[in-house]
Amino acid sequence: LIYPNPTSEILHLKTNSHIENLEIYSMLGQKIISQTNNSVTAEVDVSILQTGSYIIKVSTENKTEVQKFVKQ
Repeated sequence: LIYPNPTSEILHLKTNSHIENLEIYSMLGQKIISQTNNSVTAEVDVSILQTGSYIIKVSTENKTEVQKFVKQ
């Protein structure tokens, strides 16, 4: 679960498994943010990002998911 979407400052994540790593990419495939975590929840400060669409890749203990989000 990724919320709120669209977001302006903080992107919240919640999963059923521990989040090991998360990465945010531009729509051109450039890695912009990378952070490690060891919880079922995470917060990412996206206030530095320009307005637009981005991809977030979240790796948990047993899978990796990719979702799109919008920065306002």
